[in-house]
Amino acid sequence: MPRGLWHDVLPPAVSGDSGGEYPSETGQLSYPITGVRRGVWPLGPLLLRTVDPFGLAQREQAFGDTRSITVVPEVFALAPLAVRVGAAGGTAHTSSTRLGQGSDNLSPRGYIPGDSMRRIHWRATAHRGQLMVRQEEEESSPDAVVVLDRSSRHWDAPGADADPAFEAAVSLCASAAVHLAAEGYSVDVIDSAGMLLGALRGHEDDRDGLLVALAMVAPRGESRDLATLIGGSPPGPLVFITGRLDEEDAALLRPAGAAAPMLFSTELLPGAAEASSPHGWTVVPLGPDVAEAWEEAVSARIGVGDVPR
Repeated sequence: MPRGLWHDVLPPAVSGDSGGEYPSETGQLSYPITGVRRGVWPLGPLLLRTVDPFGLAQREQAFGDTRSITVVPEVFALAPLAVRVGAAGGTAHTSSTRLGQGSDNLSPRGYIPGDSMRRIHWRATAHRGQLMVRQEEEESSPDAVVVLDRSSRHWDAPGADADPAFEAAVSLCASAAVHLAAEGYSVDVIDSAGMLLGALRGHEDDRDGLLVALAMVAPRGESRDLATLIGGSPPGPLVFITGRLDEEDAALLRPAGAAAPMLFSTELLPGAAEASSPHGWTVVPLGPDVAEAWEEAVSARIGVGDVPR
């Protein structure tokens, strides 16, 4: 019986020992892989090399089509918020008068100019052919909002290699959203243009959908005014993640009534922190250690630590 060696072609974005002898002891070909770079990448084809029993001839064949593999951003465990923050700045209760856990259980209404884009009810919009928003209901468990600022002018132009600063921002975005959802908040994740990247309402599919969406984001476009993005319903926690931030942009960045606004910047230019702090922001530089930056922001909000300037 001819001996065989198999090898699956891996993209540089993943690592793993993707080869071995064929036939295998189990009759199946399997191997673990580890994501190295966020994104959607081609995987395969599977190559099989057979050699005759005398070792005089060999043949290599490709089997199957190229498949896609999605590498999602790394999610870090984050320090808990000291208290549960309500929209008015006080402690919120954990109970809610919402009907169920998902936005589909809320009654939609027609879009009115000034409504926040994060309130758009996409399923009802598709069904009715016009913009619909989730009807606001009284609740004691406020929403949290995580904003990933991917305006092109705040980041280096995308190149062949991943930008470590942008990767840290995406990872913090994913980590903060998952963490706040675990603390009981309904979390909307949007970009700086108002595009909804994900909505976490207590379902595992919500988390997976957000991570897949974040696997493909890149710097692009321009930013909209933050108050316009949030609309007339200020959240409790507000996490704003940006890149290069100068004093002029920081002075215009208003948290729109959010109870616990935290601002993370991968490159705080001179004067930026001082210009944004009077608006109520807790300002923290974002480096490679995502969990450390988050803990610094939480500590600063409760007066345990100092925010670097």
